[in-house]
Amino acid sequence: MKCYTCRFVAADEESSGYLLSGKASLPGCVHATCVAMVIAAQSVGTSYIYGAPQNSDVYGAMSALRSLGIKINDTGESITIEGVGVGGFTAAKNEVCVGNSTYVSCVILGTLVTHSFTSFIFNKENECNEVRGPSLLEADINELIEIFAPVGAKFLHNNLFPLVVTGVEDIAPLAERRVISSHFVKSSLLLACMNIAGQSRINAHGALPAYTEWLLKHYGADVQVSLQCEVDEIAICGQKELFATDVRIFPSRTHVLAVVTAALLSRGASVVIPRVLVDKGMRVVLDILVRMGGDISVSESLDGLHRLEVAASEMFGVEITSVELRFVLEALPVLCIICAYSEGITRIFGASELPAGLRKSLEIVVRGLTQCGIAATMSSDLLEIRGCGGEMLGGIEVDASNDERATDAFLLLCLISSAPIYIQGLDYKAAVCFAQILNSLNKGRGNFVLESIRGSF
Repeated sequence: MKCYTCRFVAADEESSGYLLSGKASLPGCVHATCVAMVIAAQSVGTSYIYGAPQNSDVYGAMSALRSLGIKINDTGESITIEGVGVGGFTAAKNEVCVGNSTYVSCVILGTLVTHSFTSFIFNKENECNEVRGPSLLEADINELIEIFAPVGAKFLHNNLFPLVVTGVEDIAPLAERRVISSHFVKSSLLLACMNIAGQSRINAHGALPAYTEWLLKHYGADVQVSLQCEVDEIAICGQKELFATDVRIFPSRTHVLAVVTAALLSRGASVVIPRVLVDKGMRVVLDILVRMGGDISVSESLDGLHRLEVAASEMFGVEITSVELRFVLEALPVLCIICAYSEGITRIFGASELPAGLRKSLEIVVRGLTQCGIAATMSSDLLEIRGCGGEMLGGIEVDASNDERATDAFLLLCLISSAPIYIQGLDYKAAVCFAQILNSLNKGRGNFVLESIRGSF
């Protein structure tokens, strides 16, 4: 099996090392792009979407929308969409192809349930992929079927693609009492509510990304959000005419945090990240980092997005409560690297509530930190990391087990360790994106490159 490391190659002999500085140039959020296209398709007029990433999910959403009668032109610099108004989709002549994306399946399903025609949803190769099963992504589709079937939508499936859905026009406003814990499901429900007359209400965990709400408001939808304890109560008035507008897609939370954490731990770094969606989950992560000693300033712009300024900082261990933990789950693997590099002990409470997939990712990261000489332990309800005070050892091999979250964490470890760290089972696509982001902040001094070796050493 190949091992990889990420290292800096200086442009010339005068460049002594990397220096992260300037304005970060980050790709747009994939999921926000898909939602923006669906909303633009149901607006009146022509919308231009800028900053969309070149991604299979984005192409899957384009394919599905085209099959529903939407004219889309992708120039590479922008996506042009000719909207047909709320409820204006037409029945597909053939199948609705969503690529191999559960996310696209969810958002398209949310739009189809309010259109009174029958659609056949296929994956890219029209293979039989399970719709329902033990994994989280497949469970999202199952949850949507459970919500939409009682209000009149009809579904035919054998726990496999193709999934046949027949929508219904006259749906009573949704009043979903369950607390939605998946942003896939939340986006699908909000897009369905666009075409449901009256005010619908859903409850979603406050830690979920808020890009769908932001985009709906950007296009003129009547959306109100109130945070009650840890739950967002979202009210949306449907069948309101939306009008085309231009939108530049903001970066994902994952990519923003990759830059923030790299800047905090890199000597001399001073980085600006424009147009960041600082929702509740992002706010809690930033608050924790500031509490640890992070030099981070946040300023809001007129469109509700934020500008982050981040500088290299001396970080210290803190205690993170179980309530905070529920808002920072997505950032936890990378946060562990900051804790390991900090001075002192960080204790993270509430580990018993971690989803199984995330707990597996953390176990991989904790194992890697232990190999680096860091005292890191995870019990049933406590994750404890004793930081090294900036003296991170290297010269080891870790196994990311093809886990994207562990890959991001170990790549950050490569950046701050005193000797190379070699990564087996690396998620190569995530690693390439990580290197590209860092290179955008290090222009002229050299490049971060991925190097591979064969087998273990």
